[in-house]
Amino acid sequence: MYAAKKLIQAQLKKDYEPAGSEIYSLKYQEDKFGRQTVKLSRKKTTAEEDVELNEELIRICLESVEKYVAAIQEGKFHLSMLDRETKVCQYCSFRAVCRVQEAG
Repeated sequence: MYAAKKLIQAQLKKDYEPAGSEIYSLKYQEDKFGRQTVKLSRKKTTAEEDVELNEELIRICLESVEKYVAAIQEGKFHLSMLDRETKVCQYCSFRAVCRVQEAG
């Protein structure tokens, strides 16, 4: 939604509110294939409430992106605490360059 809003502002010189979003599912099940509306609330909401919810989602996402970018710039790539050696690592083609062995 944020990217769409910025593109519309840049290309069309219009400032639209983020009233909603949709995804396009490629699942083979007929009832799940195609356009799916993304709802941020389970209750019935007004158009104004939808805009507020979407703006809050955008704000949360932008904060997360900024946090991840800052961590990447600082060289912080934390490894998860999963049992990767038995669940994932043995099948990974990047094992030779991975830091999992260093952390263990």
